Amino acid sequence: MKGISPLIATVIIILIVVVIAVAVFLWGDKLVEKIKERQEVAQNELLCSSINFEFKQACTRNSQLNLLIENKWDKEIVSELFRLRGELDTSLQNGSKLISSFGLENFVLPYDQSITGSLGQLEVIPSIKTKDGFYTCKNFLATPIKECPCPVEGLEISCGKGVGVCAFGKQACQGGKWTNCSSPIQPLPEVCNYLDDDCDGSIDETCNCIEGDTKSCGSDVGECVSGRQVCANGKWGDCLNAMMPVQEICDKKDNSCDGAIDEVCECEETSRVCGPTLPNGSLNMRGICKSGAQPCNSGFWGECSGGVFPQKRECTSDLDNDCNSKSDLDDAKRLISNAPGAQYKPDIYGNIIVWVDTRGYVQSQGSMSNIYMYDLTTKSETRITDEYTTQSEPRVYGNVIVWEDQRNGNRDIYMYDLTTRTETQVTTDPPEWIADPNKKDYLYQFRPDVYNNLIVWEDSRNGPYNSDIYMCNLSKNGQSGGCLANDAKTQVTSNTRADTYPKIYGNVIVWEYDLSNFPLHSEIYMCDLSKNGQSGGCLAGDTKTQVTKLVFLFSGNSLDSRTPDIYDNLIVWQGTSDLNKDNITDTTDIYMCDLNKNGQNGGCLANDAKTQITQTIPYDQLPKVDGEIIIYFTTPPGGGNYTFYMYNIPSQTFNRIASSTDPLPAYFEIFENKIAYSNSTYDLYLYTPRC
Repeated sequence: MKGISPLIATVIIILIVVVIAVAVFLWGDKLVEKIKERQEVAQNELLCSSINFEFKQACTRNSQLNLLIENKWDKEIVSELFRLRGELDTSLQNGSKLISSFGLENFVLPYDQSITGSLGQLEVIPSIKTKDGFYTCKNFLATPIKECPCPVEGLEISCGKGVGVCAFGKQACQGGKWTNCSSPIQPLPEVCNYLDDDCDGSIDETCNCIEGDTKSCGSDVGECVSGRQVCANGKWGDCLNAMMPVQEICDKKDNSCDGAIDEVCECEETSRVCGPTLPNGSLNMRGICKSGAQPCNSGFWGECSGGVFPQKRECTSDLDNDCNSKSDLDDAKRLISNAPGAQYKPDIYGNIIVWVDTRGYVQSQGSMSNIYMYDLTTKSETRITDEYTTQSEPRVYGNVIVWEDQRNGNRDIYMYDLTTRTETQVTTDPPEWIADPNKKDYLYQFRPDVYNNLIVWEDSRNGPYNSDIYMCNLSKNGQSGGCLANDAKTQVTSNTRADTYPKIYGNVIVWEYDLSNFPLHSEIYMCDLSKNGQSGGCLAGDTKTQVTKLVFLFSGNSLDSRTPDIYDNLIVWQGTSDLNKDNITDTTDIYMCDLNKNGQNGGCLANDAKTQITQTIPYDQLPKVDGEIIIYFTTPPGGGNYTFYMYNIPSQTFNRIASSTDPLPAYFEIFENKIAYSNSTYDLYLYTPRC
């Protein structure tokens, strides 16, 4: 960068100096003006202090101030303002006069004694003549005020008022003072008599009327009759012998005397049809709403007898309680998807719903299903996978979606991160296992579940009919125990029979343990990740905790426990037994245990008595639990189509979720107060049980 040339630098310096010089000059000029003004004020005040005048007379008579001032100074004085100080108030009077040097000047100043009261002191604020005009001094001269003496002994003058009833009187000069006014008639309080009693020039100014006068009052409209008013003491009395307005009643008369008859009345007929109405004014006869009869009582409509009005929605009721042409159950439901194909096996967490979707299926390309997602907040749908194979069993927690995927020829676990929008293969099988004809048909990982960073699933890598529970931790990706395809996974169980249907919440994993290859021989087990390396832990060599115990009944069947689910400290499952002991009629009911009650009734140890939720014949199945709610499949007593119910744990109450007009339910999941479900027509809905 080049420097500034000497010529330019010189010009800049000169400009700066000029600007500073102008600023200094302007500031200095104003300063000089201020100093000059202050000097002039000081000189004028010095002159004011030299003023010399004498009050020759300062006295009052008949609301006038007589003032005689002598100027004993060699300069002219202008007296501009007089400040009168009285016992009630202080006032300023303008009496501008020029008093010549060594001159004498008389002033007569009127004042209002009702405002100031008796005067006590006079203050004169003088002005002096200067070369620029006149300057008003800041200091004033004062003198006391007295009553003026009369001038000649025996002199008489007129006094008082000659207004109204009052007459002039006389005052005499006696002993140097005026006597009181001898007027024979003095002002009196005003009365209503057509006279000016207070002698102020106005007659009866405070009166509304004249004593003894009368006038008409009231009204002759409608039922009213006018009367008369008499003036007494300057005021009109009551309206006598009048019929005054009253509140309007419905009697075909103008009771309020306003020219309108029965204007406040609502009705004349004996009754009318009543009930809830629609926005267009017609009766609402939908749902539980009904019309009734409304009587006309004394011109006003009474209550609607027999009418049924909209009630609060009951979200588990088949009735249309709010009369909107939909059952309350249907009102609590929201269609998420009815796209071509099937939408089923939903899961829900927060505002995210995921499900299996077969739209776009092409028969020539074999079976196909993909994973879809719906965001309740943005009301938008997203396709997560795009494969011409089968993807199933989706689960969602937080920002992670997991599912079982067959794109590789067998079942693997995949996941999708909603934050990064990336897909990751979680499990894979060694090529030598796939090549082994004894293994390839059984090598699969399926039925995943996810909680926080943990993914669990059912894994058959150890042989047919011998699936185990495995898990991985997303926070360990890239090392042993992580969830990348090549990471060594953590084996939770190592039994000789099948461990299936794993579910996880917090540190606890629960699953179903099949004692044989046949139904009705299974128990519920669990493990606690916080106990790894000891009894109750989740490592393969840890002894697991048995929740339910197989009980053989007289008929040879057993109390079987299947399809567990877990939320917080609660574990639920379906228990199967042969209640009739005839080896024919089986029943399944919903059971529950509480980990907080271990070692007592309701606890989750094998010997603890469990809590039985349902006792329905024949089937209550596939329970799900979240918060205070358990939902499950059921068949009504006596048989019939499946539906599903909701059980409130604190209140121990049951409510049917599917209405009688709904297609049969197929799959469902619950999160807090939201239930995502698909029905037998494979449409996807959201149900909110708390209206």
